[in-house]
Amino acid sequence: MLTFICGGSVALFAWTFQAIKGKNEQASFVLSDIQDKMVSKEGMSAVVKKASDLAAIQKNVRSHFIDTNDIAGFVDYLESIGADAGVTLDVQSVDIAPSDKTKVSVHISVKGRYEGIMKTINLLENSPYYVHVTQALVSKSVSTGVDSTGKPKISTNGSWEGEISFVTISLP
Repeated sequence: MLTFICGGSVALFAWTFQAIKGKNEQASFVLSDIQDKMVSKEGMSAVVKKASDLAAIQKNVRSHFIDTNDIAGFVDYLESIGADAGVTLDVQSVDIAPSDKTKVSVHISVKGRYEGIMKTINLLENSPYYVHVTQALVSKSVSTGVDSTGKPKISTNGSWEGEISFVTISLP
């Protein structure tokens, strides 16, 4: 009978050991799966952060180029430069080269005080856009006429005029 009890105890021990071993393997598998998912989630959050960082960099880079779909926005920017400089700035032309869609030629006319015209040129050259000034002509405004005796009369009113041409680039 003692043999029977000992044999039963050993069989119960072996069965309990196998059950615990099986549950241990299942728990290990579940833990491994959870760890894999955590690593995957951490990797995905890193990818999402990198994508967000890349979008911010792309937005910053795009801010240095003209958007050809929003030329009006660029014209508004130029007019704000004129207002900041205290001059009257008129955009005469904005031409996108047919052979090179990234090259935009701009011609502006400026009227006002000499200091304001020079400030306008300075603001253009230091704008966030890539700007290459190709021509800048500045002259004093003069008016001609005839005085009461019939002699030609030339007068200046202290105003200056400027014609500025520059090239900038856009992203295709």
